[in-house]
Formats: sequence, C-alpha cells, structure tokens
Amino acid sequence: MIPRSSSGWFLIMLHAYLFYSWWGVLGIFVSALFLAVRLISFDSLYHLYAMLGNTTTIEGWEKDKVATLIRRGKIREIKFPYVCISLSFIFFLH
Repeated sequence: MIPRSSSGWFLIMLHAYLFYSWWGVLGIFVSALFLAVRLISFDSLYHLYAMLGNTTTIEGWEKDKVATLIRRGKIREIKFPYVCISLSFIFFLH
C-alpha cells in the first residue's frame, strides 16, 4: 500500500522505470500490439461463426433473449409471425 502523499512520486518512478530505455518502450508497444491482435482475432472468429450460421450478432442476442422469455413463460412461441400475401393480391388492389 502506497501512502497517499507519495502516490505522485510513485507514478514518476514508475514512468522512469518503464521508459528507462528503448527496450521498455518496445516491451510496452509489443504488449499492446499483442493484446490488440488477440482481441481482434477473437472478434473476427466470432463473426465468422455467426456468418456461417447465417445470423448477425444482434440477431443472435435477440434469439437468445426470446428463448429465455419463452422458457420463463413470459411470451408464447409463434411459428411464423408474418402475414404472407401473394403478389397477385397486391396487384389486385391497384
């Protein structure tokens, strides 16, 4: 635990320790680069998985939410919620 009065001094010493040489700067840069590449690769793999399943990210979240609401009994399951109207009926209206 660092005393409150010396926290500024601790940050100055930490800065001096990390940026003492180019090796420290390079180490911080490589660490940040590794973290960014890792996060982007996980995100890309997830989106590839979603594309193979023919869904978007938000659509997957909504499907999970609806499945949870059905399981809890808040809503009931609907087979196909859209009204299918044939094109001949639409042209008949004009």
